[in-house]
Amino acid sequence: MTEYETAIIALRETGNLIALGVGLAQAALIAGGLLVMRKAASQRDKMHDEVMAAFKEQRQDATEQHRETMRALEALIERTARPAS
Repeated sequence: MTEYETAIIALRETGNLIALGVGLAQAALIAGGLLVMRKAASQRDKMHDEVMAAFKEQRQDATEQHRETMRALEALIERTARPAS
C-alpha cells in the first residue's frame, strides 16, 4: 500500500469520525429542543388550567350576582305592581 492510499484511508476514517460527531451533535440538539418544547407545553397547560379555574370562579360569581339582581327586580315588580289602596 502506498503512502497515498494510506493517507486516503486515514482521511476517510477522519471524515467518518467527523460525520459521527456532527450526527451526535444534531441528535443532542434535537433531544434538547424536544425537552424544551415539552417543558413549555407543560407550563402552558398549567397556565391554561389556572386561567380556566379563575374564569370558572368569576363566572360563578357573576351568575350569583345576576340571580340576586333578578330576585331584587322581581321584588320591585311585585311591590310596584300592587294596586294602590
